[in-house]
Amino acid sequence: MSEEEISWPEYGRWLKPEQEARAAAWLREKYGGGASVRAIADEIGKSYGFAHKALSKAGVPLRPRGGARPPRPK
Repeated sequence: MSEEEISWPEYGRWLKPEQEARAAAWLREKYGGGASVRAIADEIGKSYGFAHKALSKAGVPLRPRGGARPPRPK
């Protein structure tokens, strides 16, 4: 599903109910593919908070902060 199929609302607005299902699928695909919340926000031209809340509303389990960590030395 491409981003062009979803008309992201202007600043200060949320998705309409008819847009939410397509947006949720797109967000799940992007985040599941390894994109960060910040990268998704930049791609759709929205704030980090919008992207985070949209992912949460879509039922996407969020990864812990900080990304992958190197193994600890023994």
